[in-house]
Amino acid sequence: MPIRPLARIRTSSRPRGWLLPLAASALVCLACQPPDSGAGEAAPAKAGADDKQPAPEAKQPAPEAKQPAPAANDEFSAQPTPEAAPSPAPPWFDPNAFEHVAIVRQDQRASKLPTGQSSSMIVLELPAGTTAEQCIENARAKLGETISDLPASATMPQGYLELRGKTDTFEYTIVCGVAKDKPSMFLSYTQ
Repeated sequence: MPIRPLARIRTSSRPRGWLLPLAASALVCLACQPPDSGAGEAAPAKAGADDKQPAPEAKQPAPEAKQPAPAANDEFSAQPTPEAAPSPAPPWFDPNAFEHVAIVRQDQRASKLPTGQSSSMIVLELPAGTTAEQCIENARAKLGETISDLPASATMPQGYLELRGKTDTFEYTIVCGVAKDKPSMFLSYTQ
């Protein structure tokens, strides 16, 4: 007669991990229950009819500690401080300041930046045949009416001319060049 192996013990196909969440939730439920008032006290043993012990006194809740009223704080107002109104746009930041241009894009309102500043931009299409040098000189003339010390223009890698600077109240950028086969001017300021 051949020797047969002992039958294997069959285990449940369910994972045993279901027990851990059940035990954890039971512990949480028990921990959240208020303690019994007599759980920590030992019950007095009955020695006889003659032994009389005084009845335990009922515990009274502790008086609540009164918090002092907060003092008036004159340094800070309960009202939120209003945001400062942005300064008006510089006079050169207007499509009407430049002759014979068409507006390609203009921000209707200033865009808020993560730094708390606001920024606005205008893209203008210039008359056909306008060079980047003529565009930047025209922009330099308009900016020169309000800004006394203008920096030199720089040539960008794409061939655009850029005029970038800063005043006490705002930073400005002017870019001139050909965009979508048309001479264009980009005006922007941040305050």
